[in-house]
Amino acid sequence: GEQIVGNKLNRLWRDGYQVFHDFPLDVGNIDHVLVGPGGVFAIETKYRRKEKGRKDGHIVRLEGDTLRFPKSSSNGDLNQAKRQADDLEKKLSKLFGETPVHPVLVFPGWFVDWENGSSRVLVGNGKSVIKSLSNRKPTLSSEKVNSIGTFIRGCCSDVEV
Repeated sequence: GEQIVGNKLNRLWRDGYQVFHDFPLDVGNIDHVLVGPGGVFAIETKYRRKEKGRKDGHIVRLEGDTLRFPKSSSNGDLNQAKRQADDLEKKLSKLFGETPVHPVLVFPGWFVDWENGSSRVLVGNGKSVIKSLSNRKPTLSSEKVNSIGTFIRGCCSDVEV
């Protein structure tokens, strides 16, 4: 799942984004960090098997601050995405001044219904997330993008996607 999402995110370089993989945190890591004109995004990828034989076996619904899958529900993935974004935001804000980091949660291959969602986490499949991120209005200068990118590059593992 992470490799699929990483390959899709790498296409955003055309829109002025820098993509980094496996950003280390004190506990765990962020799968992907995206830095560009539209902001900084901490992207967590979750791969789940779809439910075979069910009409809705490929749909995850965001209801309030809960993810509802065909046979289960959870808010743990959303909480993880928020926590990781908050951790990165604290680090970046200390170094670069106020730097919001937006949490993103990606379920490759799933249809995400977020009509009734109220989470601050952007939830989608790879294709919908790319579309949403590429259409964001600029909020960061190219100087800040480059400064943040240089810092993040120095922290990340040398991972090829």
